[in-house]
Parts: sequence; structure tokens; C-alpha cells
Amino acid sequence: MVLTKINNVIYRVMGVIAGACLFAIVCIVAAQVFSRYLFKLSIVWSSELTVYMLTWMVFMGCAMGYRSNSIATLTLLTNRFPVKVRKTIEIIIHLILLFFFAVTFVTNLETVRNASQRLSSILKVNLAFVSVSWNVCSAIMILFAIEKILFIVRNFNNDIEEDSAIVKAEEVNR
Repeated sequence: MVLTKINNVIYRVMGVIAGACLFAIVCIVAAQVFSRYLFKLSIVWSSELTVYMLTWMVFMGCAMGYRSNSIATLTLLTNRFPVKVRKTIEIIIHLILLFFFAVTFVTNLETVRNASQRLSSILKVNLAFVSVSWNVCSAIMILFAIEKILFIVRNFNNDIEEDSAIVKAEEVNR
């Protein structure tokens, strides 16, 4: 499916960017510590840049965690349901998340607009660059949610058949 291929590329690019942000954060903070203790000088811009990169990295990590199913979920109750009910609940959950991502995307546009009129105090970076990080990542999570919903719907009958085969095999083994 085309959407899956696009999402695979987006996922890999986000991984590279998040990894680069983490590496840069470690280097900048280490340089700040060494500079402060060895030379008694502070790198003034280090904390501001670190916060901006951390913001982008965290939101990208959220999107990556959502796509790879690495975010903690409470399945204690839903795992007790039959597959048909469980898959329906999963679709509803992803629809709710899709709605959440869309609403927060739209509502954050005002924040981005307000931030675009201001510059950061030290680096003189347009603050819209930081504020738009949620919009970028929520748009990506919308794509990921659509992919998940389509996957569940496409495999709905197959999962039910597999579950009924497992139940029959368990009954035979009893």
C-alpha cells in the first residue's frame, strides 16, 4: 500500500532526525559542562538550543512510538473480548486519536501564528519553528492513524478466522 510506504520513509527520516537531535543535545550539554567547569565560561546559547531540539525530538518520538505500538496501552480488559469486539475497539481508539491529532493540529495553529511574531531571546530564532513541531508531528500521526485503521479494517476477517481456528485447536487439545 502506498500509504505504508510513505509512512515507512517518514518513520525512518524521523528516526534519523530524532537521533541527530539526541546526539547534538548530548554534545552541546557536554560542551557546556566542560566549558563551565574547565574554563569558567558559559555557552550562553546552549540551553536554548537544547530545549528547542528536545521539543522536536520528544514530539517525533511520540509519533514514532505511536506507529511502532511502543506506547503503553491497557489491554487487560480488551484482551478478554472476542477478536471482533477487540478489533472494533481498536478502530474506535484510533479514530478518537485521529480526531485528537486533528483538533490539536488546528488549535495549535493560533499558537504558531502568535509565536511567528516573536524571536527567541538568545539565538534570535523565530519561535514558530518550535511551536510548529506539534503540528508537524500531529500531521504525521494522522497519517499513521489512518494507516492503522486501514490495516485493521483490511485484516478484520482474517483475524477473526485466525482466532476461531485457535479456539478450535484449544478445544481439541482439552
